Amino acid sequence: MGDWSLVREWGRVGSPGTVRKDWFDTEPEALETAGKLFDAKKKKGYRVLIENLIGSIQAAS
Repeated sequence: MGDWSLVREWGRVGSPGTVRKDWFDTEPEALETAGKLFDAKKKKGYRVLIENLIGSIQAAS
């Protein structure tokens, strides 16, 4: 297991979601994978919610 993780959570609103954690040896590896996932979701039509993005940034600080 590496020192960096990418945590993804999904599910219906109001019910417990599914969580997946992927571990990486370096921060750039984790960020590259996150970017690829982000681009794939946008391509499928998903939209970014600013409040979720801000909450994620604050949680990482």
